[in-house]
Amino acid sequence: MSKIRTDLALEARELASANAGELPGVSGDTITFENMTVHRVHILNEEGSSRMGKPVGDYITVELPREVAVDPARLKEGVSVISHELAELLGKTDLRSVLVVGLGNESVTPDALGPRTVKYTMVTRHLETEMPEYFEDASLRSVAALAPGVLGQTGVETAEVIKGLCERVKPSAVIVVDALAARRLTRLATTVQLSNTGINPGSGVGNNRAEISEKTLGVPVVAIGVPTVVNAATLTSDVVGIVAENIRRNIKGSSDIFSFLGDYEPDEVHGLVRESLAPFDLDLFVTPKDIDTVILNLSKLVGFSINATLQRGVTIEEMEHFVS
Repeated sequence: MSKIRTDLALEARELASANAGELPGVSGDTITFENMTVHRVHILNEEGSSRMGKPVGDYITVELPREVAVDPARLKEGVSVISHELAELLGKTDLRSVLVVGLGNESVTPDALGPRTVKYTMVTRHLETEMPEYFEDASLRSVAALAPGVLGQTGVETAEVIKGLCERVKPSAVIVVDALAARRLTRLATTVQLSNTGINPGSGVGNNRAEISEKTLGVPVVAIGVPTVVNAATLTSDVVGIVAENIRRNIKGSSDIFSFLGDYEPDEVHGLVRESLAPFDLDLFVTPKDIDTVILNLSKLVGFSINATLQRGVTIEEMEHFVS
């Protein structure tokens, strides 16, 4: 059976629940704000991990409007919500020194979220010796940032680069930012996922690299990701379902059209579509046509959310000035 590709725990839970109903070892809740919705998924044990196909831990998904980073009021709201959830994941972790890592290939726009986010991150580690008074009273925290590129550019596993830097810089926590793959079109560029389970770069596009997590680095790791691509087979499966439902709803006497789909699980439909596309070499990934603008806006949103978590009391206007 061909598994539907998604990096989002929320979608993995939807798929697993559709197949098996309520999932033992998995809990969650949803909070709705005026313009945003926060979904929390908690994988509690190995049974839940097996059913979800994801490590034990906490996953937070923030759904938000695409214009969030363009409208100043919505940007402020988005930063407030995401930074609050990030702080919750970090919990009581000592944040005196934090390393922010932007994963991905900046030359490939859908994969550039991580490196671009680093540009919106307030890097302060080099200021600690120059302005110690600001760090002593926790007005500022020591933050270092890195965009290590990808294996094909450097010949070095990203996890190895980060581990080496951690041994030198000795951060108390690591925040990694990466582009993700989604199952549904509606979640492209409208969803931010945060988790405390680390990350396997490239896993959503079938290009697994070495794990980056507390287990491999020795310090707490929080991953932040935004889905920027969807697999063509996954997209087609989704569209077939949408079209079938639309026909049944709007055309009289069409209730039997696509009725055979009801006999298949989502993974089985996905496998059928993937087999159909394979002879045409259509194992592709699809991204929004305005992905340049999307990456620009979302990297700002994520970067400023990290700043708001680590540098308490700094306003968005001050962030704009600092990173300009």
